[in-house]
Amino acid sequence: MRLLSEKHDIEYWQYSRQANIVYLSTLFSYIIILPLFYYVGNMIIFYINFFSMFVTLFVLYLNRKQHYGYASFIFITMVTIVTSMETIAFGLDSGFGLFHLNMAVLIVYTNWSNQYRIIGVVVQGLLYIAAFFYLQTYPPLTVVEPYIIQIFFVLNVFFNITAVSHSAYYYENIAKRNRAKLEEIAQQDHLTGLPNRLSLNQYLNNTLDKEFKGLGVMMIDIDHFKKINDTYGHLIGDEVLIKVAELLKKSMREEDLVVRYGGEEFLVIMEMERARFFREKAQRILELIQSTPIEVTNQTFNITVSIGAFYNCCNVDLSLEECIRNADNFLYKAKEQGRNQVVNNEAVER
Repeated sequence: MRLLSEKHDIEYWQYSRQANIVYLSTLFSYIIILPLFYYVGNMIIFYINFFSMFVTLFVLYLNRKQHYGYASFIFITMVTIVTSMETIAFGLDSGFGLFHLNMAVLIVYTNWSNQYRIIGVVVQGLLYIAAFFYLQTYPPLTVVEPYIIQIFFVLNVFFNITAVSHSAYYYENIAKRNRAKLEEIAQQDHLTGLPNRLSLNQYLNNTLDKEFKGLGVMMIDIDHFKKINDTYGHLIGDEVLIKVAELLKKSMREEDLVVRYGGEEFLVIMEMERARFFREKAQRILELIQSTPIEVTNQTFNITVSIGAFYNCCNVDLSLEECIRNADNFLYKAKEQGRNQVVNNEAVER
């Protein structure tokens, strides 16, 4: 079985926390059921469970020391042995056999390898079947009043339903959090940390029916980026992309969207009521990038960008996709006209 040890890994922390809850719940169940074993007079089962309390405490210690694999193996083995003895002692009607099902579920959630998980689940099933056929031939070793059997059954059903449902609920929440994290990672450009094209598609879907007061779209392209890569290397090129992304994020409002559109291209979407303000913003971005030196590995140089800026007044019925396409066309014009400039449409002021 695999031994987990890295404290920083969120998966290990989640596993440790859930295991602690299982072990502490088991200690609580001993406090409830030990007096019943003493009351019915089966001292062997009483002392075995009393000893199991200390084994559970040791398992808690191992789990806190991050020996998760050993802790779960000792715990499941202990509960399996005790459960089998209790079932033989009090019969199937007592409900102790349900712990075989509980252990099978717990095995599925352990960090064991798939081979050990399969073996563990099969062993739980075989032990329950063996107890079933044994009790078809021989009576339980301890004869108690029917109401005691009912108490055992109710308690065991409660313990098992609570444990299984809690484990399922806990790991479902883990799955949801991990899925949300994966979706966040999938929608983020790994280099610049900006939203990527997938995130843009999500934004387009969410704003499909939104009415903007006025919409500004910029397509920004780093001038001669291939020459930067060829001259300084791709690592320096990556640093340039990161620096431009930082400048764009710092110069935008929280509600604006900045996307790494692809390669050395960035997309900016802004809601603005005045076309003049949008054109001024595009010019300021051009000047900011041009005047900010790029410093990497003892080298300093300046870069420029070309910007295609398209403003859509509220009275012009264009989709956001059409605005992006128009901004892209203006970007090509900016590059054709010599780069390091903003080309925009002559939007009418409101």
